[in-house]
Order: sequence, then structure tokens, then C-alpha cells
Amino acid sequence: MTMIRSYQSFLQQFVDPKLFNVISGSNITFRESSFGTFFNPTSTPPPFFQIFDPDFLAILGPNPSVREVASNSTFAFAHEAPVYVPDTNEVFFASNDGGPLGMSDLNHNSVVGKLNLTEVDIAFAANNSVINVPVTFVSLDKLAQLTHANALK
Repeated sequence: MTMIRSYQSFLQQFVDPKLFNVISGSNITFRESSFGTFFNPTSTPPPFFQIFDPDFLAILGPNPSVREVASNSTFAFAHEAPVYVPDTNEVFFASNDGGPLGMSDLNHNSVVGKLNLTEVDIAFAANNSVINVPVTFVSLDKLAQLTHANALK
């Protein structure tokens, strides 16, 4: 079952993974690349949040939105593996582990950064448009190779 909820022109799309885990029949098409063709079984026009667990609807709330809170055009510092730590109100994440903006390779580790969400709230209160909250990079032992933020849990 797929349901679509519209809140202020921003959609939340729930996709039941059980409906797409096993595909049978003769008229099946497959994505050849996840970079060129995104998984959108309902053809929902963007922008939308695609949700695979209905409990995530409670996290998003009735009016979801996306805001950029930190940026760096020369470094893909917030690429994957976000982890929220409620005790400190921080989000940890890992840099891209390759490519021109990843800055990591066989001789250079990926980087783990963190963002203080209290600072984000303060920045939004002071300026409701563009903000760029400083990212703090976590110093890891050199033996931690291509680590992502989930390893810090």
C-alpha cells in the first residue's frame, strides 16, 4: 500500500517495502543505475520525503521541510551515516569516501564531523534565511580507516 500525504505542498510518500522486495512476472523493468533513475514507484513529483517505515511520519511531523544548515562547496563533509545524540543535541556524520570532493583515498581517511543543533536553532532565530553553522571535525585515531559516524555509537 502506498499513501501520499500533502502538507503545504511538500509530500510525504510511504512505500511499503514488502510490495517491492520480490518482483515477479514477465513485464518487469529494472533500474540500470541508482544514480540516473531514482526509486519512485508511485511517480510522485518532487519534492517529497520517501518513507519506508510508517513510524517515520511521526518524526517528520505534519509540515516537513528541508533547510541547509551548513555548507562547504569544496568538501563533501556531510555525505552519509548521520547519527543523532540526544544527550548533546548533536548530529554526527561522515564525509564522502572518494571522488573529487571526498578528500579521502588509500592514504587519507574519511572525516567524521558533528553539528550542534542548539547552534542551528540559535542561527535560525537570528536569521530565518541562509545560515551556515560551523561543523566541528572529530579527531580519530589514524587506525580508523574510512570510518562513518555509526561507528561512534
